[in-house]
Amino acid sequence: MRSDSDLISASGDFGTLWQRSDQISSIHQDEHGGDSKFLKYNQEIRVFMPEWMKRVYRLIPLVDQWRMCAVFVLNNAEKYVSSTSPLPEHKMAMDLMERIFKLSSNPGQTNEQSLKDIKHIRNIFNEMRVLIAEIKGGKQYLQVSTDASMAHANAFTHPGHWTKKDPNDGVWYVQAKIQPASDEFIIDATIHEFAHFCGPKGVNEVGHAMVAGNPAYGTLALGLSKTDAMVNASSYAWLAYLARKSPKDWLTAT
Repeated sequence: MRSDSDLISASGDFGTLWQRSDQISSIHQDEHGGDSKFLKYNQEIRVFMPEWMKRVYRLIPLVDQWRMCAVFVLNNAEKYVSSTSPLPEHKMAMDLMERIFKLSSNPGQTNEQSLKDIKHIRNIFNEMRVLIAEIKGGKQYLQVSTDASMAHANAFTHPGHWTKKDPNDGVWYVQAKIQPASDEFIIDATIHEFAHFCGPKGVNEVGHAMVAGNPAYGTLALGLSKTDAMVNASSYAWLAYLARKSPKDWLTAT
């Protein structure tokens, strides 16, 4: 699952949106060579951060690209709902939102409610943008896990704790799961954790919806109701994962 490496720019129309992966390769190579220029590491961080964790930080520009693609889809879905004459690309975006968040098929759903739901989802991705800017500026929100009780996880965080703006209370990564993982896996896991971390606190916090007693990871997330998808971190990761693909794959890719 989730093996396609094609990326999408988050600006322009659908004619210019999709970019081949080889057009991204020079950016990707830059981010993996030496100490990443975008991070203002002080000497202590450069010396003591393990190499596998430096790799997580170097992937942050691609995390941001996936995030921007999700916002692009959300903006076009909003245009579909609010326009009397939506364009085909607006419908394509709304179809993707339906695949993940069931905004159209939710019983009793109105256009007004769909606009509120889109705004809610977009607000979480916009908070991720602010978090990413802090990380690029040198704030060490991404940490190495030393918690043996969380060895089963890929990464973990506290839902809604972004409001504390405390780098020591950020996202922890588990070496045994992350070090051997692909770049795509790490980006996907980071978006997942950012959805937890940057989402609201309280009854609407982004956690894990359950399906037959199992967390709604992977394709289980695509079968959730709107109510469950709105508070399921994997649903937000799915949006970013699919949004950066070619639009022709949005409704079929897994």
